[in-house]
Amino acid sequence: MANVIGTTNAPDTAGVLGKSAKSAGVKGIAEAPGQPGTAGVNPAGPGVYGESDMANGVMGKSREGCGVFAESVKSTGAYARSYEGFGLHGESTKNSGVVGVSRAWFGVYGESKDEEPIEFWKPFAELDKELHRVGHLLEDVAATGAEAFDPNTTAAYRLFPLPSQPTPQQEMTLHPPKRKRGIGIGVVGKSGTGRGVLGQSDSNTAVEGNSKSGIGVYGSSDSFEGMHAVTNSLRTAAIAAYNDNPFGTGAAIYAKKAGNMGVAGFFEGGVFVTGDVHVRGNITADRDICCMGADFAEDFNIADPAQAEPGTVMVLGEGDHLETSHAAYDTRVAGVISGAGNYRPGIILDKQSSDQSRKPVALVGKVYCKADARYGPIAKGDLLTTSDTPGHAMKAADPMRAFGAVIGKALQGLGNGQGLIPVLVSLR
Repeated sequence: MANVIGTTNAPDTAGVLGKSAKSAGVKGIAEAPGQPGTAGVNPAGPGVYGESDMANGVMGKSREGCGVFAESVKSTGAYARSYEGFGLHGESTKNSGVVGVSRAWFGVYGESKDEEPIEFWKPFAELDKELHRVGHLLEDVAATGAEAFDPNTTAAYRLFPLPSQPTPQQEMTLHPPKRKRGIGIGVVGKSGTGRGVLGQSDSNTAVEGNSKSGIGVYGSSDSFEGMHAVTNSLRTAAIAAYNDNPFGTGAAIYAKKAGNMGVAGFFEGGVFVTGDVHVRGNITADRDICCMGADFAEDFNIADPAQAEPGTVMVLGEGDHLETSHAAYDTRVAGVISGAGNYRPGIILDKQSSDQSRKPVALVGKVYCKADARYGPIAKGDLLTTSDTPGHAMKAADPMRAFGAVIGKALQGLGNGQGLIPVLVSLR
């Protein structure tokens, strides 16, 4: 049988309340193995609730076991709030300071709020208000005896009455202040040589951080990595970053290095990129630069972009524009529009905005070129020049006229008619 029993059916009223100016308000000691010193059970609310203006609301210490152990089937295993100190503080010499277990919700939940009225748990929200009237109640109970006490209509037993005038701390509870948002910490983990916070899960997220307008997870270190990730997976990455806003312009990963020493990113191994890469600084390579494209091209303004399709022979035109060739042995020849056949440019110079009047012109390398064999059959290795057929090359049969008008060498022959043939561009 319990030595102290507090019972009440009145709303927002505590069954047992203990207060002390210099020691524990309520302290429970159990000598039976496996039994708690203090146990709180509530089918619809907090089993144990602790509140403090200046220190810890609930504190547990243990030399061999858990300082505080909380378990819940459908709600938070341990829930703590504080407006000046730690929401939940646990210490242990040889085991976990705080352990929270939940089968369907958070094992340990920590919350820090501001710019919102402080709302205490319902059973204690009107506590100090009640204590003013309980002072008279205690006198009545002492006079009439405990048998006359009705827990269905009046407050349960209290240890002592409060004075008629509330203290500043009591006044703060009666009139909760507002606090600004973003200054508190929901959960803090500290360790001298071990892990400050450890999260483990067999099939779900071990540690998760969510924020509506701030940082989801923040890590910092004075002398080592601010955040470290390792995986033994055969296919997945150690760190994966996603920006799920289809209209956003922010990066999924951002790195910045202060000062001029060191680099913002270091990759030991290959790097694979599926999209475009934009570099505002210099690119330095200690080894080869390999391009899948076949030619070295440069963007030019095109006078007749609709007719200048890939493979078209181009010559210098008015101003800074190129135009389709239309005369034989033209020394104004500039190159061939890149991109015909299965060849694509490897490097494009002077790439500007997506102006439809600008196109890449192959200056060096392999490119498919329009050719006309009606002026003479083209054999592999023949020098090519401009022809009277607009945009087409032909065999340079006259060496004297071909000087300064050569496009390059044919890499494939064309016996008759017109067609696309691969050409090694080499203007001369």
